Order: sequence, then C-alpha cells, then structure tokens
Amino acid sequence: MATAAQPAPPEALGYGTSLVLDGAFAVRETLAEPEHVRRTLQRMVELVEADPALGANSTSVSWDDHDGHSVALVTGETCAVAHAFPRSRTVSVRLFSPRAVPLERVTAAFHEAFRVGRFQSAVRDHAVLLPRDDARLRRHLAGDRAYARLRLTPDGTTPPPP
Repeated sequence: MATAAQPAPPEALGYGTSLVLDGAFAVRETLAEPEHVRRTLQRMVELVEADPALGANSTSVSWDDHDGHSVALVTGETCAVAHAFPRSRTVSVRLFSPRAVPLERVTAAFHEAFRVGRFQSAVRDHAVLLPRDDARLRRHLAGDRAYARLRLTPDGTTPPPP
C-alpha cells in the first residue's frame, strides 16, 4: 500500500512586533562592508534582547552574491534579517520579537548605520519565525533576499556583475 506524500508542516507564526525598514539612497560605503551590516543588525537585536546571556543561544548566517550581502540573526526570542545592495544603494531590515520593540530606537539605529536618504517602515503584529538550524536559516535567507531584491529594485532587475 503506497502512502501519500505528507505536506510540509506550515511555517510557524510568531505574534509580537514585526518591524520592516526599507531604505533607499543609502551611503554606498555603509552597505558595502558585510561586517558593518552584521554589527548593525546585532546592535538592533540587542536593543530588544538586552540580556547578554541570550547571546549564547544565538544563530547567525550570511549570504553574499554579486550585488551585496545579507545576514540573518536569531537571538533569544528575537529574529532579524538585513539585506544590503550597495550598487543600487538600497537596504532592508526585518526585525521580529514577542518582546517590546523600541521602534524609535531601532529605526534611529537603522538610519544612523546606513544613512539612508529615504525609507519606509511597516509594523505588524506577527511574522514567520526564522529557523534556528544553519541549513534551513541559510535557505530562508536566500529566498528572503531574492524577494527583498525584487521589492527594492524599481524595475525588478538586478544589475549584472561587474
């Protein structure tokens, strides 16, 4: 007797505060250094997860390609993703936590780090939770990066590699 393929389990939703920040006309140098993007994301998460002991329960992966880089970070109950596109001078950050998120401080950190000329934000009460294992988190990051690229690129195309 053949068994039917089981559908994949649904993605887990978390309820709390989800903040999305999309910036344009950023200073290119602030986007070009992967370590700067990672440190900025870490600083934003620390505004929410202030307990240093939670750093021991942290997962982080990065993704680099011809038009920039991305970082995903899961610390404690907070997860965050950043996508930097230096050539188009755009950046996107998503941060989610069931804890209180200091929206003004996180937004100020975003603006200070990337010096965007324009940005838009969205706040929701739920988000898809990020996986904690490296392989699944890296796969999620790659897909999320492709979606961010489409949202942030006006004509939906990516400049060719230099």
